Amino acid sequence: MSALLQINPIWSFGPYRADQVSLDAQPDWYMGFVEGALRIMPAAETNVAGHTIE
Repeated sequence: MSALLQINPIWSFGPYRADQVSLDAQPDWYMGFVEGALRIMPAAETNVAGHTIE
């Protein structure tokens, strides 16, 4: 079945955007700083030999 069926085609949802929150879930209080730092970090991409590394 795994050769014929797709379970979760993530490419159909588009690129990941950390600033767009789809759920109302909140991180635990001790992860607040890390969560905020990840959300304001700019995206970084590098092209090496024709392949994109994110």
